[in-house]
Order: sequence, then structure tokens, then C-alpha cells
Amino acid sequence: MRGLTQPTDTFAYPTLGLDIQKGLDWLQRCRDRGVQYGLGSKVPKHNDETFTKVDCSGAVREMIWLMSGWDIGDGSVQQHEKVKATKFKVSSVPSALANDNIVRIAFLSPANGGGKGHVALIYNGKTLESHGSTGPDRRVWTGAGWQGKTAVYVLGGKL
Repeated sequence: MRGLTQPTDTFAYPTLGLDIQKGLDWLQRCRDRGVQYGLGSKVPKHNDETFTKVDCSGAVREMIWLMSGWDIGDGSVQQHEKVKATKFKVSSVPSALANDNIVRIAFLSPANGGGKGHVALIYNGKTLESHGSTGPDRRVWTGAGWQGKTAVYVLGGKL
């Protein structure tokens, strides 16, 4: 089931019904098209693939929408506030190393990131994100460096 599922008597946290393959496919299409990172650059509208640059929050917003139909909004700080307000389960930096088919989201606050925040999805020990000069990409989640300073939440998957 796609979309936001509210807590029940048997599961105390909301979850998203996520089709992770849709996020992975979107990321690959961006790489194939040479999409780059651009601070403040967004996907103009859902399913529009004419953009050439996208920042971290724009990439996460589009992937979550494609995978679940849920609009997380824009901007890593605002997205973090929405995830907290929705009461997704708090996870941990080390748990994101697991190959457990759970999709997590990690937020680096501007205070911890030197004035610039960051957001990334994590699935089976790798990120789905847009970063640096690379743009949309996957990289290994090590839990070290900037990753160790993040707040991590469970969005959905095999729980």
C-alpha cells in the first residue's frame, strides 16, 4: 500500500508504503541525463524530467513523492520538521548501516553542517541523495563524518 499509514494498535509509528525501485530508477535516470547538484535547484513539478540541477531536498522530495505519493515539502530544515511532526520512528546512525530493506531519512542540521543543512534517504547501507558537484547519486553510509551528526528516522519498508 502506498501513502502515509497512521499508527495502529500493533504499530506505534506512521510509515510510508514505499516502492523503493521507483526512487532507484529516478536516481539512475538523473545520472544517465547528467543532472548535477545545484544549491536551491528543484524539480519544477512532479514527473518533469527537464531539469538539469537539483539540490538534496529537491531530490528527496521527488523520490519520496514517486515512491509513495507523500509530499514531504521542500528544504531540509522544513522536511525535518515535517518528519518530526508526523512522528516517524526515530532511528539511529548505526542502524542505517543494516541491509534490512528499511528506508530511512537522515537530516544534517545547518548548525552541524557549517551553516548548510543536508538530507538523504538511506536504503540497505547506501544513500539516495543529491550532493556536492556529483548531483543525484548513491554512496556508502558509513556513519562517520557528517553522517555521524545526523538525525535518522524510519520512513518505511520491512519493519
